[in-house]
Amino acid sequence: MADVSQIKQYTERRQTQFDHRDEIKKAFGLREFSAVEAEFTAWVDARPWNRPPASR
Repeated sequence: MADVSQIKQYTERRQTQFDHRDEIKKAFGLREFSAVEAEFTAWVDARPWNRPPASR
């Protein structure tokens, strides 16, 4: 950043924070949790540590 005095302005415009969040999400391919919650829950449920121990 060429002019660090502008850092203070970051909190003055609330939309800037959302704009940056959206840019980061797009750059890393991130999605809102609510959009993938069912997929994530199914993935967790399929993990071995979530199954009952095998009968002996």
